[in-house]
Amino acid sequence: MAVDYTRPHWEKELPPFDLVLDPLGADSFARSYRMLRPGGRLVPFGAISEFDGGRRRAADPASDFRVLTGLSTAQQLVDSKTVIGLDLRVLWDDRDTLQPWLAPLLPMLRDGTIAPVVSEVLPFTEAAAAHDALVERRNIGKVVLVP
Repeated sequence: MAVDYTRPHWEKELPPFDLVLDPLGADSFARSYRMLRPGGRLVPFGAISEFDGGRRRAADPASDFRVLTGLSTAQQLVDSKTVIGLDLRVLWDDRDTLQPWLAPLLPMLRDGTIAPVVSEVLPFTEAAAAHDALVERRNIGKVVLVP
């Protein structure tokens, strides 16, 4: 389920989750961690909230990924929650492919268990407009470029 995080108090309407994929960064990571049920997993994979108009806002790029100040392994044990970072570039560099990580998803995509949320589909000639939509965070879901 994708949610519109720009609505006030959007998280209060939701039940606890087994999995939260968080591309926002900074303060969002702590909120996402709180939204997990015991046994849940938070996967931070970006820090788009640290960018404004295509420029990084944070003076210290490492600050984007200080996921949860004060979170310790002991706290994760007590909460029975997991935080695991994700950078597809690192996975690609490790094996020269993303196939081992994507293959388990294909049956679920085919049978409709999971479905991508697509905000808009644009031709390659509109790549600049697609980039602007992402930088300005006008999309809810993916912006897809096609030939």
